Amino acid sequence: MRTLETNSFCAGVKNALREIVPKRGCCRKTAEMFRRAVDYPADFRKAAECADRFLCKDCATVYLRNCFLEFGTVTDPNKSYHLELSFPDEDLRNKVCDVISSVGLEPKKGRRRDRFTLYFKSSEQILDFLGTIGASDAVFEIANLKLLKEATIGINRQNNFETANMQKTVSANVGYISAVNYLIESGNFDSLPDDLRETATLRIENDTSSMAELGRMHSPSISKSGVKHRLDKLMQISENIRSKK
Repeated sequence: MRTLETNSFCAGVKNALREIVPKRGCCRKTAEMFRRAVDYPADFRKAAECADRFLCKDCATVYLRNCFLEFGTVTDPNKSYHLELSFPDEDLRNKVCDVISSVGLEPKKGRRRDRFTLYFKSSEQILDFLGTIGASDAVFEIANLKLLKEATIGINRQNNFETANMQKTVSANVGYISAVNYLIESGNFDSLPDDLRETATLRIENDTSSMAELGRMHSPSISKSGVKHRLDKLMQISENIRSKK
């Protein structure tokens, strides 16, 4: 009845779990009863009844570990997050769901043809379930991959943010430079106040500089917001002259 292991990651997790030997006698008894129940010919009623005979809290862990070995799969975390237990019997599925709930996890139920499933798609829940059944190496690997993915996403988000800001800055600079050029070409530049002429000249001569950098070039220096105020004023004057013509 053993579920087909569809990837090397899942096979590695199960191989590690098979090496774990329960310490308590009652836990070993639970594992033995479950294995006998699911061996051919399988008696799923007895497999479910094993959950009614736990003598310590570790019996639930051993029971879930054997359920995963027999009916479970977990995808390679490099590709996706999905852990599933697929049962041929609905009553057994429901009993296992109760045991999982007793350890603080809430799997989702599903059905695929003649199989009754429990599954997790959240990486946190998968980590919790694997940690519960003793798959510590898998937990470590998934957690590391998760951190790497999150770091990569954060870097990409920051790069996208910086690129968007750069595009906005370039677009704004083009507009300001166009306004100043129009004032020069239309013969209105020399009639501008001294402070606006200074800012306009610096903008033209330093077309790739930021507003903060332009502010430091003024004599005396002015703030970034001061530069923006002057450039907006130049833009407004240019637009007013254009509209009159």
